[in-house]
Amino acid sequence: MATLQVQKPMPLCPQGLHIFTLVEVKPSYSEKFQTDQLMWRFVSDKMSPEGTLYEVAIWTGLKYGHIKAKLTWLLDMLQPGITPAQAENLNTDVFLHRQYEGMVKHAVKEGGGDPYATFLYLRPLQTAQSAAVSPNADFVDPFAFDRDGAVQLCAECEQELTEAEIKASDKRWHGELYLCAAHGKIKVQAEKAEKPAAGAPVAA
Repeated sequence: MATLQVQKPMPLCPQGLHIFTLVEVKPSYSEKFQTDQLMWRFVSDKMSPEGTLYEVAIWTGLKYGHIKAKLTWLLDMLQPGITPAQAENLNTDVFLHRQYEGMVKHAVKEGGGDPYATFLYLRPLQTAQSAAVSPNADFVDPFAFDRDGAVQLCAECEQELTEAEIKASDKRWHGELYLCAAHGKIKVQAEKAEKPAAGAPVAA
């Protein structure tokens, strides 16, 4: 006697901020639009009550460049500054295992139906080491960038830092803290206020 199992639907990824890893880019075919597609599978760092990690799947076409194309929307977030020349004949494996900060929203398909999860935005969370190192030592990542190109957010306001702000934070806090110019100034003033003046008695 065979034992049957029922395929349970994937839990809907909650709205809000997550850290995602791109784990798969899979070719597929759209019967509705009669065209080839790509399915991009992102796995969240947050777990559902069922004990599985939340996921968000994005389906795109294969053509980059048109302002309304889903692939243009996605690649422009996955690799800010990507050019049409870089997108031409791109091997999508370069994006696998990278981590992204993602803001999830819920949407409903035209005509109604159950809500699904998609992205308001994605931001690469790269460092020189994670961008440049590939599981295959012979594989060269054409989008690997150095520390000056890494996306870094302010620890206070989560604003994306400029290269100058990253370098200033590195110099001041040696990689332990990153702040924008405004919050960096406040932090420096607070540190100076906490430091006892020269010749002042130090409490036992």
